[in-house]
Amino acid sequence: MRPFESTLSMGKTRSRSVWWPGRLLAAVLLLAPTFSGRVAGAEDALATWTLADGRLGTSTNVAWRLAYGNGRLVAVGGDATYASVPGGSWRKVFWGIASDVIYAAGTFVGVPGSGGPAQWSVDGETWRFYEEIQPESESAIAYGRGYFLSVACGLPNGIVACRLGADGKWQFEVLDWDALMGCTEALCYGKGRFVMSNVLLLRTSFDSTKWPVTFEAESAGFGFIWDVAYGNGTFVASGDDYTSDVAATNSAMLLTSSEAANWTRRGPVRGPHRGVAYAAGVFVGAGPDGTVYTSTDAVDWTPRKLDTSVAMEDVVFAAGRFVAIGRDGTVAYSDVVPQYVSTPRFRVRDCLRLPDGPMSLAVEAPYGREVVVEASEDMVNWREITRDPCDRGEFEVYDEAAKDLKQRYYRAWQSPPTRRASKKQFPISFSEA
Repeated sequence: MRPFESTLSMGKTRSRSVWWPGRLLAAVLLLAPTFSGRVAGAEDALATWTLADGRLGTSTNVAWRLAYGNGRLVAVGGDATYASVPGGSWRKVFWGIASDVIYAAGTFVGVPGSGGPAQWSVDGETWRFYEEIQPESESAIAYGRGYFLSVACGLPNGIVACRLGADGKWQFEVLDWDALMGCTEALCYGKGRFVMSNVLLLRTSFDSTKWPVTFEAESAGFGFIWDVAYGNGTFVASGDDYTSDVAATNSAMLLTSSEAANWTRRGPVRGPHRGVAYAAGVFVGAGPDGTVYTSTDAVDWTPRKLDTSVAMEDVVFAAGRFVAIGRDGTVAYSDVVPQYVSTPRFRVRDCLRLPDGPMSLAVEAPYGREVVVEASEDMVNWREITRDPCDRGEFEVYDEAAKDLKQRYYRAWQSPPTRRASKKQFPISFSEA
């Protein structure tokens, strides 16, 4: 059987990706080379949500944030840090108060909202403090390019980018913009770049030191941008629409972009106002009045009414279900989302040479099974460069070693529970930066 061939475009260079058939799984995946972005059965799975018993904390007005990893759900933002196995009982596990939390590289990291140190945990249950980072105002956190990044104001030197590397040590970079416009509401990573909301502004950075403004909310005529997210090649910013009667219409203002440079305004629409998550081929966002919104393209959104009237604050994907949390600590779970996205369900996309030379690419695969990515200069000698649990059905790969190479080949493989590993190889010819 001859291998199926398709092309990938990276800048001005076209490269060829080759499927090595001969395995049933690979043969099935070759049926449709164009990804439709739709998830078979997702509409049914996201139509029904179940509220957890009780709620977290004692306050009824908290900007909760969620993270999932290592089999644990973690919630921060209230009077403490809470943890749960998906679908299980929540309990208070740490008295540290964080404004944002993320799981990446085998570690949970939470950053504070108003004084106090950052915190970290491997299992979501046992937490410790990072004493060296104690901002006095809200901060957010993301992971990309091999390090955690938090941008905070209120530190002794003003606005500071705080980088946490694999050595467990923080590095600080003073940023040169007005402190009044610098406090961070949200931060995300995708396509080799960080995107940040300063409530009224969107900024983008490849290296975490230079942050040009790519969107100004005030000049666009609407209010605050509360969250930024990335998935399926699209950045999404969500916020409140101040061009209409928000109290009467509950309308949201959404922005989308493929490069986080030029943003397309969507709305005012009925859609998410707060946290947005992407997994298994679908976006899910938090809305007002006990509503979450779902979309396969981040443009058209479907409301999903929960059995509560509280405004929802954040969403995360955990063990096959989306989990939403409201301002009063109410937690809701979707039904299980089908694991197999529409064909092809195993692919590489967004192969990009970054301005400083390294390579960035994204891998999509059925969620919940580890994917290994390997690289080679000659397609004979292969070296593993990363492995990922693929908890969300896609993940980003950052290849620093590609910085000085003219040519690089990639292959990714995932082992189904009862079948031999399926492999896909992606020869990439680099363009000059």
